[in-house]
Amino acid sequence: MEEDSPIHLCTRGTEYRYINMFLQHLQNYPIDHHSRAISGEYHTMIEHKLPNFIPYLESRVLQTGSISSITKGMLKVTNKHHVCAASFWHSQQDIDQLLQPAPIEQDIKLSFLDVASLHEFTT
Repeated sequence: MEEDSPIHLCTRGTEYRYINMFLQHLQNYPIDHHSRAISGEYHTMIEHKLPNFIPYLESRVLQTGSISSITKGMLKVTNKHHVCAASFWHSQQDIDQLLQPAPIEQDIKLSFLDVASLHEFTT
């Protein structure tokens, strides 16, 4: 049974100031704590220009222990933003899709954007 999150309840009651407060509070939570539960309400946060939405998104750029250990490599140029959808539980095959064998490696920092369903949005 799916239940509504507090953000869903606030949306229904048009209590956007509380959503804004929740966004500030949720910035401190770990990866995959709540992102799937609130992903259906991103449009509301954008439509109402909630001031804490951008800082919230910035706080969702996170690293896991395993990807933080990858500090050298050369990214494959797959798109201009060097972004791809990947699982939190990545394999060597996922890493091979991101990095190319190169004689010269650069310092890199791999991170996850903990925003569920983002890759499904179209513009």
